[in-house]
Amino acid sequence: MKRKIPSKSVTKKNANGIKNGTQEKYFNGACHWGESWNNGSYPNYARATTNPYSLQDDFHLYTLIWDETAIRMYLDLDKYPNNAPYYEMTINGEDVVGNPRRYFHKPNFVILNLAIGGNFTQIWDINKITALNAANNYQAKMYIDFVRVYQKGVAGEELYSKGKTSVPALSHNQQYRIYPVPANEELRIEGPATPDEIKVFSISGQELITASNTSTVNTSALNTGNYLIRISQHNGQSETHSFAKK
Repeated sequence: MKRKIPSKSVTKKNANGIKNGTQEKYFNGACHWGESWNNGSYPNYARATTNPYSLQDDFHLYTLIWDETAIRMYLDLDKYPNNAPYYEMTINGEDVVGNPRRYFHKPNFVILNLAIGGNFTQIWDINKITALNAANNYQAKMYIDFVRVYQKGVAGEELYSKGKTSVPALSHNQQYRIYPVPANEELRIEGPATPDEIKVFSISGQELITASNTSTVNTSALNTGNYLIRISQHNGQSETHSFAKK
């Protein structure tokens, strides 16, 4: 999803958040789309939320779940896995100009952007932006611990990357079967031939296990969780599966 400056309706809410002294708990989600800027009246949908606790005290996890029917955004699912989405928009309507269906069933990019002041806060005078002062040398900073992209492994999924990614993409046309899943002490691979090489990765892409010319992998040292296994053949073909370790 491409994040842009929110619409005027959200700007008013954010200005009210500053006015009410709740800016450390205020945040929003927004989607913008369409072919024309139209003097700022382009199609968009935004939703603002005042969180019950501060978002400026530590790192927080923002999750976007995007499937064929809707875009949903969540806050701190690592701490509160049952949290409801703070933003949700359906994208399964007609494929016509102006409808979200046309724009959110296509490849998009992840863009990280830092902006202070402007339309979102209704503050255009730099001297009125309290986050910028002599103490921090008039610099604004955004700290990001990680950005991760996951796939469900269903048919039709595509992942576009400008550079190399450390996480192997899941395979759809699979010749091998892995079992038992979830794994315990050992994972077995069944297929047309003994794999030339097997590698097990964490979800973040860290290589954990490497084995050659075998159809079994000792998984006893792995912690409980989810992993990826890449199975390579001598002809250069490979496929990647996901599995859980109990």
